[in-house]
Amino acid sequence: MTRLRLAALLASAAGMAVALTLTLARPASAQMPPAPTPSPLMQTVIPQPPCQQAADPATSGQLGAYPISSYTIDYDEGGFTAVSRKAVGSLTEMTFATDRWVVGIGVWLVGWAFSFGFANRLAAPMAAVAGRYQNAFFVPLLGFALLTTAAYGGIQIFRGRVGRGVGEFALSLVLVSAFASWLLANPQGFLNGSFRFTAGLAGSVASVALPPVPPGCPAPSGSYALPQLQAAVGPLTGQVENAFVRQPYQLLEWGTIVPPACRQEAEAVLAAGSGGDRTQIVSVMDTPPCTALYTFNRQPSTDRLGVAVLVLAASVTLMVSLGLIAGTVILAQLVAVMLIALMPFAALAAALPGAGRSVLWLWGTAFVRALGTIVAMAAFLTFLLLAGDALLASGQGQSLLVQLAVLNLVAVLGFSLRKRLLAAGRSTVDRAGRQLTRPVGAALAAAPAASPPQPSPSGWADPVSGRVAAAIDAARALPP
Repeated sequence: MTRLRLAALLASAAGMAVALTLTLARPASAQMPPAPTPSPLMQTVIPQPPCQQAADPATSGQLGAYPISSYTIDYDEGGFTAVSRKAVGSLTEMTFATDRWVVGIGVWLVGWAFSFGFANRLAAPMAAVAGRYQNAFFVPLLGFALLTTAAYGGIQIFRGRVGRGVGEFALSLVLVSAFASWLLANPQGFLNGSFRFTAGLAGSVASVALPPVPPGCPAPSGSYALPQLQAAVGPLTGQVENAFVRQPYQLLEWGTIVPPACRQEAEAVLAAGSGGDRTQIVSVMDTPPCTALYTFNRQPSTDRLGVAVLVLAASVTLMVSLGLIAGTVILAQLVAVMLIALMPFAALAAALPGAGRSVLWLWGTAFVRALGTIVAMAAFLTFLLLAGDALLASGQGQSLLVQLAVLNLVAVLGFSLRKRLLAAGRSTVDRAGRQLTRPVGAALAAAPAASPPQPSPSGWADPVSGRVAAAIDAARALPP
């Protein structure tokens, strides 16, 4: 009779749970906030990196930071018949223009990936899809799923597994209530909160080894990212542009790093931008302290073209590394927003017993893995920044080719680190998922039984049990 009463109580609780969850789940579509109007993806072709401050020429010993399009290579085209001068000069400028394009796109892509721009644009549409799936599948099938769990619990109780039967049904009630009253009530709010938490954690990981957030460095409008995460991206983008655009520009344009006596004239050339009469703009360098630099600028040569090719090859290698970081972060955001759209199916699996609930654990571990990947890429970005800064600081005064080789060595080593970070995070989450997929009470049921005492080297487990065992053996040896 006790088992029969427990089964009846379980069936009554199932009916009350169905009514409660249906009441909580139906108004979810009305509670969904309206989709925000997305802002333009790119205000310009290549926006400036966030939180990047211009270098101070008085303290850095370098030219000030200007828009990347201002770093053009000038030369004297010569007369109408100077075909070789025109060809070599044009190829040099085209090669360096390609370098500027590669660096600009790579730097912008990393900054945009860590501003969660991709997720920001997909959050509202995927939340709307989740609402439609909820009304089409979750609400109609929830009652049947809970009744199935109640029947499964009743069977377990009649088989003598009272703890497992009650535990399975109670866990289904708790999970379904959490989905119906919180997660499914506002899928976009849950996604926003998850991404903001991830951005804060990634910013904390990056800011441990970085200076404080510079003043006037807010997060982009409509972004999940926090200022400390943008402050981690800003120094890297400034370092990459300085190593692959600004320093090579001075060598290609003037033949050497601009000395302090000519810095004002060189600043005027950069401030003029990429348009206008280039011959007249560059003529400001035709002064006694800067005559050698001006003479170099007017003569196109294969040496200048060769340096431009080397710079382009080095920048492509590093941009592949940055592209992998950005692509991994964007893919993780895509997986997270797609899982939000599939949340109603995970909620429906939460109402099922035993192995039927494994779909929920797979959904949860995949969501955690996606967010953990973003944090791992922030740690990898911090490594790339710190290692590059340290190696460049130790190689000050060396040739540009050596400095570019150092940065590319960091990028190549980063490939291995990135792979190891992702593998470690995946294995950790997978182990947690395997533990969650075990049925309620299975851990206790699968616990190994107490093993009999093992005999000691002398032949006995202990004196008392040894004497008892000897007496039993002697009794068994007696004839009947």
